[in-house]
Amino acid sequence: MASLILAATLSFLIALHIVSPQLINEAELASLFVCLITVSLLSHHYSLQINQYEKSIQQQSEALTELASQDPMTGILNRRGLMDAAMQYCNLAKRNELTSLTLAVFDIDFLKP
Repeated sequence: MASLILAATLSFLIALHIVSPQLINEAELASLFVCLITVSLLSHHYSLQINQYEKSIQQQSEALTELASQDPMTGILNRRGLMDAAMQYCNLAKRNELTSLTLAVFDIDFLKP
């Protein structure tokens, strides 16, 4: 999109110079070209950086969600993860109009040393 705007602006400036060379001289036209190309390059650069930051934030968010819902030693769901999973299964049961749903919970004492 930005390259299309840049191309349209450059085309307009060239057409303006051809039609009315007294309105904009060649030095001003060259200066505007340099400015537009610089802005376009900076825009592209910062757009790439923003995309990288968004990916990094998404990965960190997923890692935090995993840490908040799983036991780090065993890798199984903790209470929060269990409650989230139970809500998902309850919602699934409602959508599919199931009349019964079974949940088995085991409390294992002294699992961790």
